[in-house]
Amino acid sequence: MLDITIPLIAIMNKKPKFSALRILIVISVALLAVCCNQSSLTNKDLIDISVIKAEIEIHQNLEKQGDNYTRVELYDSDNHEIRNDTVKVFINGTKLDYTIKDELYYTKDYYYLSQNVTPMNNKFRLEIELPNGKRFFLAEIKALKTVEERDVVHPKIGNLDKDFVFSWKNMGDVNQLIIEKSIKTTNPTEPTVTSYNSEMDTVKISNIGRHVILKAAKNKQVGDFKFYIKPNRNGTPKAIER
Repeated sequence: MLDITIPLIAIMNKKPKFSALRILIVISVALLAVCCNQSSLTNKDLIDISVIKAEIEIHQNLEKQGDNYTRVELYDSDNHEIRNDTVKVFINGTKLDYTIKDELYYTKDYYYLSQNVTPMNNKFRLEIELPNGKRFFLAEIKALKTVEERDVVHPKIGNLDKDFVFSWKNMGDVNQLIIEKSIKTTNPTEPTVTSYNSEMDTVKISNIGRHVILKAAKNKQVGDFKFYIKPNRNGTPKAIER
């Protein structure tokens, strides 16, 4: 049995001073905590699908489902990273590229990567192929509904002397709003140095709605607001050989 859970997260960022809509969708089949140690599993060991765990991340543009990329990392049952290019991963029949990326302090990052895969029947289907050629179902994740920039209405420029009012409609899977505020602070010993700390508020929202941010104190300003998707979805608990 393949150990998989599928929390699905989507974020739509909007800064009040910009009219363009910036949207980030993240779909994860993930371990909550993993170790960076390399797995000792060999090709002989990797004939058993039950020894493999997967972390899958899909970033999708909410305005265009085909604008996306997928990243997959594999771990053994001890949460050690599996680094083996003879294991293959597919999304909607397209093989992900096995990638090795240099990181800081002479470390390397190992993962599978694919870009701009078109959903099939509005879904992303992931499969894994072991070194012996056997292929197994990994996960099936529904693509999120698209939204349009014009459906989020807000002032083009914020004004600290007025309430900030914005509204939305046709938001599809979006169900949370995160508002980030920056707070201006100064150090009494260095009055010419200004820094900003941030605080965040989370509001549950529906498909259509309106929100008011009360005018800020002089030492506060709204940095940005994010439409956030976290539907309650689960993955298939069992790997199925094809």
